Amino acid sequence: MSMSKRLLFGRNPLDDEARERMRRETSSYLAAFPHRLAMKRKGGPGARYWDPRWPMSIEQAVRELGIEVVRVNGGMFTREEDERDGILARAEEIWRDRTR
Repeated sequence: MSMSKRLLFGRNPLDDEARERMRRETSSYLAAFPHRLAMKRKGGPGARYWDPRWPMSIEQAVRELGIEVVRVNGGMFTREEDERDGILARAEEIWRDRTR
């Protein structure tokens, strides 16, 4: 088993200290990014499936605006609410252009 798997998923009590340190450092870093962007969106009225153009639109908006984000569990997080709103507004424009 690799070292990272042993630390993350193992049950060896000798690794508890390292596991706790990783948890503290990660949670303190992620606490600075509280504003979530939804990466999934329905295709439109009556659509049954997620729109594949929406995540691409968000990614492009983030690149264009140069805003620092963190990706966790299929979501994207920003530091400020204004940054999130700016990304969403630009992503909406990009999405509309792609769906014409």
